[in-house]
Amino acid sequence: MGGASIFNNVNNFLTGGDYNPDQWLNRPDILQQDAQLMQKLGINAVSLGIFAWATLEPDEGNFQFDWLDQTIERLDKVGVHVILATPTAARPMWLGLKYPDVCITSKDGKREYPKLRHNFCWTSDNYRDKSAIIIDKLAERYASCDTVIGWHINNEYGGHADWAHCYCDSCITNFQHWLKQRYDHDIDKLNDSWWTRFWSHTYQSWDQIRPGDHSVEALGLNWVRYCSDMVEDFLAHEIKHIRKHCSKPLTTNMHGHLQITDYVKLAKHLDFLSYDSYPRIYGIEDEDIKNLYYESLYLDAIRSLKPDTPWYLIESCPSLPQYFSPLRLKRPGVHNMLSLKTVAQGSDSVMYFQWRAGRGSIEKHHGAVIMHDSPTDTRVTREVAEIRTNLDNINQTLGSTIKSDVALIFDTESIHALEHNHGGPTAKQYREEVLKHYRALARLGINCDVIDQTADFSRYKFITAPIAYALQPSFATRIHKFVSQGGHFLTTFWSGITDQDLCISAGGRLGPLRDILGITSEEIDCLREDERILLEAEQDWLPPKTHSSTYSELVHASHAHVLASYATEFYAGRPALTLNYLGDGRAYYQAAALDLDTLRHFYNRLLTEAELTDQLADIQNGVLIKRRSNSTNEFLFAVNFMEDPCEVSLPTGDWHDLENNLVGTEVPLDSYQVAVFTQSCG
Repeated sequence: MGGASIFNNVNNFLTGGDYNPDQWLNRPDILQQDAQLMQKLGINAVSLGIFAWATLEPDEGNFQFDWLDQTIERLDKVGVHVILATPTAARPMWLGLKYPDVCITSKDGKREYPKLRHNFCWTSDNYRDKSAIIIDKLAERYASCDTVIGWHINNEYGGHADWAHCYCDSCITNFQHWLKQRYDHDIDKLNDSWWTRFWSHTYQSWDQIRPGDHSVEALGLNWVRYCSDMVEDFLAHEIKHIRKHCSKPLTTNMHGHLQITDYVKLAKHLDFLSYDSYPRIYGIEDEDIKNLYYESLYLDAIRSLKPDTPWYLIESCPSLPQYFSPLRLKRPGVHNMLSLKTVAQGSDSVMYFQWRAGRGSIEKHHGAVIMHDSPTDTRVTREVAEIRTNLDNINQTLGSTIKSDVALIFDTESIHALEHNHGGPTAKQYREEVLKHYRALARLGINCDVIDQTADFSRYKFITAPIAYALQPSFATRIHKFVSQGGHFLTTFWSGITDQDLCISAGGRLGPLRDILGITSEEIDCLREDERILLEAEQDWLPPKTHSSTYSELVHASHAHVLASYATEFYAGRPALTLNYLGDGRAYYQAAALDLDTLRHFYNRLLTEAELTDQLADIQNGVLIKRRSNSTNEFLFAVNFMEDPCEVSLPTGDWHDLENNLVGTEVPLDSYQVAVFTQSCG
């Protein structure tokens, strides 16, 4: 028996994927075969019509819905639900040729000829008008269709930077207006915030401001913020036209590792979250494990945008994405492991791009459930059917969610800030440090939300913020409140360096975090790759003979307690780890970069001090533990990333397998196995 789904009349996990019958309309035998094969493989949902605008409206005002009606009818007969797409991610050729303003303008001012996808201007009135018409037509026609259970808005909003940024006059004018609003119509306030007197970049009027000068860091940073806001505005535009006719749940598929669009803002418009997951697996164990932890980090970030509801894996690849090199097939068991890993991390679906691969064009070699019009009894189809069975076997976990007492701060704003910052850490170094902290927490088996600086901190007992380089307004005030009311907080070197416009914090390093942490910062020593600085710790805060590498920050403890000090170099005796008591809580500072094993030891002590010991376990590298729960039961998923079998230590609890057999504290995991255990909620 399953739990609750966000969709009406759906009581099990969704499996299926993007379905593009518009590419096969000249093959009615294929279309009929699709329905039969979906039923055979246990497919129960598809995302339909994502890139079908040219088929739905081959000429302006000439709408062709018969093929879509027939498709939905065929799917309904075999029990397949439809998540119907707005087709706005790829516009028909006639639209770009008849209305050139819908086409994107490149950095050099050239209006692009219709090509690729997402090649449209977010501010084009013609694009908004024409997209509104097709959305209205679809929503009105299918609002009351029971087979249609929800809406898929656009596709992969933002794409990559070349798709997300348009430099036409309309976009530049809108950017200038956006800046006026952001800086209270005060050009002097903008100049002061951006420090434009450097190199005589002071602006006298708003119309002088144009994107492209990377030396004005805040200009580039605010340009990507503006472009992200235009994506959000277009999403709201599409949703408005659906909501005129239909109230069914809607989503847009997020992707791309938080790099382009601020999903925190997009999530507020959506009924449920969905994500496209394509981790890289090369058969090199250390690299594969690292890549899978990275993917786990991003999945937790998406889930945490709406932490009280399941999210949906809406795209994955049952074989291999064509963009990877080498094109190495997933070994037996890997696809099942990756799919169930997303369920362990809160997904209520396993869906694919795509159901059937097209015979031509740019993604003809991209993996799919069915390849072209080829034989259909394949290893991939058998694995897809097996996953359907495996999902049915854990259907009692449907609708359960992940509850976390611990949160790690990692967000698009910080990535964008470091991409436009000169000097100091890079965005890549930020990601690597965050991943190291995430892996250290994962090795302790504790649930961890991944949040941004604006999230609700009151949900948590412990918050960690590695390299909180650029502080958002009110972040320090809210962290001060969190700690004062009993929360525990950790941040690290390179934190509090700048404000949101990349100006050095008032008063110098750490800025408004100084009073929270009880320290001041003087400078940072960036070490050679072969350099190590010995650390000496009090009371087992660090393992013996611990060394710092990469970064050693030189801080002074004004009223913080010193937990560890540097033992070598000219700064021997300076604090490396500190603790400040503030109100009912604690604020820790990690001035020295630590390796993964040392971080794991440190977090074990930190979470013990935060009285979270009952949630901890000793988890080996390459194993992921996640816990979902509902009102009656807690479900523990143990995921083995590796080809080799292993044993995993379960956290404290009365754990049973799904056949209600009591299991011990040590359980074996086979190659690429995902095991599920349960206990009653106490």
